[in-house]
Amino acid sequence: MSRNVSRRESLLATGATLGLAGCIDNPLSNTAEDDGRGDDPDDVGHDVFQLGSSQTQPLWATAEEATGFVTLLTDEDDDPWMVEHPDEVDGLLSWLDETDFETSAIVYVETAAPNTCYDEVGVSHVGIEDGRIVATAEAVDGGGENQGCGEAVTYPSAFVRVSGDDLPAEAAFTVVDGWGESAEVAADGRYADPATLPGHVRPDGDPAKLEELTCDDEEFQRLPGPAGDEAALGEAYDDEDLTFAMRVHATQALSAGDDASPRVGRGDEVRITLWNVSTDVQHTGTRHQWNLQVLTTEGWQDVRGTTDGDPVGYDDLAIEHRPGEGFEWSFELTEAGVVAGHEHEDRLEVCPDLQPGRYRFGYRGIVSGEPLAVEFDYRG
Repeated sequence: MSRNVSRRESLLATGATLGLAGCIDNPLSNTAEDDGRGDDPDDVGHDVFQLGSSQTQPLWATAEEATGFVTLLTDEDDDPWMVEHPDEVDGLLSWLDETDFETSAIVYVETAAPNTCYDEVGVSHVGIEDGRIVATAEAVDGGGENQGCGEAVTYPSAFVRVSGDDLPAEAAFTVVDGWGESAEVAADGRYADPATLPGHVRPDGDPAKLEELTCDDEEFQRLPGPAGDEAALGEAYDDEDLTFAMRVHATQALSAGDDASPRVGRGDEVRITLWNVSTDVQHTGTRHQWNLQVLTTEGWQDVRGTTDGDPVGYDDLAIEHRPGEGFEWSFELTEAGVVAGHEHEDRLEVCPDLQPGRYRFGYRGIVSGEPLAVEFDYRG
């Protein structure tokens, strides 16, 4: 049985693939374990539905020190988004339907482990403390002495149904991963901590401003976009609830290290990632509702525009994003590159040519909340 891969080495090898917690790579048990109400503190009972393990790295696991993820379902209308196709998991729908949310709540817990023999989450010490549902959840190595274990980071997960009177609407589990690392993980409404996400929000320092952009073609109409502080930087909120996070990755210029300032040169590729970092399904419009602006003495101006006199419109669609999902944009820093692949590519032009300065990528399609943006420096 191989266990000689460190968590850090394994996570780096796995990469930051955008995946969904609870996706079932191996059809696994619909095991339920009921240890009886009398065995738990505060007269609560629990049973567990094992969901198996996935080899797709979930977004919470991009934080190197994270041991797991916990979230809480307290209503029959709460979406079990953690499982991509619940109807394909034997027994899951009937198990969920059996839940009486008048007297029960469901806690979803996921952790990480060093090899493929870890395919379950052991749950113990379930109770109520300080107004929260508490428990210990530990990655379980189910491999026997003669069973070979694949050397790959896995993410076992389970639903835990907790039953009792007057259950609180908060939960915090002590999660122990397959390396033996332990931490308290609260169901705090966040699928990932924005502070641990890969990429950058903006460069340090105050940038110089270009002169107002002008175009020799009198027919050129610059694309409208968010002005001034109309766009949030890095994170978007619906009232006080965090919904999306955005980061910029300048793949060539930043290859020297993650701490480098987000600067790019002509022809470099820029990659922008938008994630749903909440624990609810969120919605956006189409992926094409973005601006590429440069900071001028007259404020932020889009570098692109049209000359046909017609407004640029987008289909009125609502795109669903489960936690951990989102959009990714990638383009080359050239005049042709920043219009390539856009829905209106055949109509868009860049005028004048791209100039060195502070650039802002802004996405206007978030249904609940203001536009969201990230910044980077273009050196020309």
